[in-house]
Amino acid sequence: PFVNALTMQRFGLRGLYINDPPFCHEMERSSINLFKQIGEMWEMFLAYSIELTAYFYSSDFEKSRSINLELEELASKLNAKMYLGWICMRISIIDYLTGVTSAESSIENLKKSYSIGVETMDLTGQIISLGFLAKISVYEKNPTEASQYAVKTYNKVRDYKMTIPHVQ
Repeated sequence: PFVNALTMQRFGLRGLYINDPPFCHEMERSSINLFKQIGEMWEMFLAYSIELTAYFYSSDFEKSRSINLELEELASKLNAKMYLGWICMRISIIDYLTGVTSAESSIENLKKSYSIGVETMDLTGQIISLGFLAKISVYEKNPTEASQYAVKTYNKVRDYKMTIPHVQ
């Protein structure tokens, strides 16, 4: 079951990368169910993350947010600080884009998620947090701040040793 679940998870990731959200959701849902059956929490967590990212990229922010909230409880139980940073980051940008929170509140939470990325040495989380900070600065018509975040993001991407399209 573990190999089957992992294979489906990786096929779901492929669906994310080739912009096939329905395939991604189907594969991740199947892998999540198998991971639950065998009690593999960490890989299940990753499968959920892939699935909610596909919802996010499809602008289904409600579904992405609800999965993030489910994961927050699991991350707390597992003491998964890096994942808690990711959850904070994703909910912050979703809430900003949907008008649930102010730019100030979202910026504060994104800075918190960035700090968690630094603490856990999660370069991907740092890059995405900085990118979202730049995005909010652009939307809020603050070009100086946006350019500062863009430069910080670029410098972090240069340090990144893996090629992951949605990060770079």
